[in-house]
Amino acid sequence: MGQASLLRPLQQLGEGLQRFVRVPELRVACVEASAQMRGPALTVVQAMAHLADCRSPLLVVEFDQAGDSDVAWEAATDELRRVHGVLRAAGGPLAPLAERPLRAQGSASFAAQALQCIGTVRAPAEGLFVVIVSTSAAPDVMWLRRLAEIIRSPRLTAARFVVVVSTSDEVATWIGTLDAGSFLHIPCVVDERAALAEEEAEITAEEELGVGFRGAWPSGVMPPPRPWLAAPKPAGPAVSPPTTGERRPAAAPAAAAPANHAARLRIAIRRASLALRKGDGPEAVRQQAMARDICVEAGQIREAITMELVLGAYLAQLGQPPLAITTFGQAAERAQSIEAHDLAAQAHLAAASTHDRSGAAPAALASFRNGIMAARDADEVALVFQGYWEAGQVAVRLDLEVDCIALWGDAFAYAQTLDASRLRGTLAKEVISELARILARQRRYSEAREVERAAAALELPS
Repeated sequence: MGQASLLRPLQQLGEGLQRFVRVPELRVACVEASAQMRGPALTVVQAMAHLADCRSPLLVVEFDQAGDSDVAWEAATDELRRVHGVLRAAGGPLAPLAERPLRAQGSASFAAQALQCIGTVRAPAEGLFVVIVSTSAAPDVMWLRRLAEIIRSPRLTAARFVVVVSTSDEVATWIGTLDAGSFLHIPCVVDERAALAEEEAEITAEEELGVGFRGAWPSGVMPPPRPWLAAPKPAGPAVSPPTTGERRPAAAPAAAAPANHAARLRIAIRRASLALRKGDGPEAVRQQAMARDICVEAGQIREAITMELVLGAYLAQLGQPPLAITTFGQAAERAQSIEAHDLAAQAHLAAASTHDRSGAAPAALASFRNGIMAARDADEVALVFQGYWEAGQVAVRLDLEVDCIALWGDAFAYAQTLDASRLRGTLAKEVISELARILARQRRYSEAREVERAAAALELPS
């Protein structure tokens, strides 16, 4: 994605916050950010404290729990006290806080704590900015309503609020309930159409001018040679070099080949991604296949396999599971031919997941077994247990508990050959715990207890 399309909403957010700081009649600024822009938007909001016109301390509170629950409001109250203490310890113009408001009051506790924070502000500062960040993908309607009640409270007129939420219809409705002239709505969303156009222009510029160039070549300057273009211009009349008394070193055309492959690969990958975002599936597949072929042509087989895995993922995303499975199979064969067992495992597991989503459970189990064996050959412990876990889930879903016991029994035996430290970050504990449960459900209690004792002896990390 082009930089300008990303910077534009952040620039508009910065300008909106500057206006918000300068106009005291505005009580709340609602920043509606997409998931892509959420992190950068929070950075810009926090930088509001450094504006020359900002004379109020700024406290940022995140609501980690979704919904209008007393637990969420009480946790936010504790967080408000914490950030107040951090800012005061850093030299902020704040006096110490009094005792915490009584618990089990929900939003009333938060409002009382905000009022207490206002009373701690010391000259030359005045007022308080409270930034409320909702981490929920879709803010709860009742939570928004409670928040509006807090904002309207006549006891909190010295506080002004910046509310950062995800884009949703509920937010637009909520904004309409606020008092006219008291709020500022600042969307922070990338214009997808403009971003696609910008991305396409950048790719075209790189094709015409070379990798890294995103604009026009300077007037009067000859651009560098571009041998990767599909239709090179015919050579013009020979021009004798000027006589300067110096001899120029001969060019080294052989060294340009790797750079040409890299340039063509970069452009093909970018065009495939762009086509997928535009909904042009055939073009995305064509460009990604071209990227794979460029790697094969350059002798970069591992990179070619990676490109083929991406191609299979594109086909699966585009609703072509048979073609995706064939592509994953080709990637696995190519990986086995160079003994790249890690890539072969990824290909087999991707094919297994695609089989499973297509309703072909027996084929999925076969691919899972191939992926597990390849991952074991590659000594990729995390991939091994991922394969065992997903294959077992398929078997359980089909009521093939005997097959599941066989699979997870192999996983248990494999885990016993490894040091416990190598099992950290894997699904080993989940696999072995579920194995014990299934054995108990099958009334094989002695075996279940044996598995539980052995698992405890392994000291599996949580």
